[in-house]
Amino acid sequence: MLLNTVIPLLSSIISFVFAFFVLKRYRERKGAHLLLRCFWVE
Repeated sequence: MLLNTVIPLLSSIISFVFAFFVLKRYRERKGAHLLLRCFWVE
């Protein structure tokens, strides 16, 4: 039961951290491709 809550929580935290850094980089460099990468990850 613990894994049912821990794994989704960890994946959400990792996703939000990744999105934060990509958006921060987009704000600094103004690259449209960075904004697309934030929402479209392979």
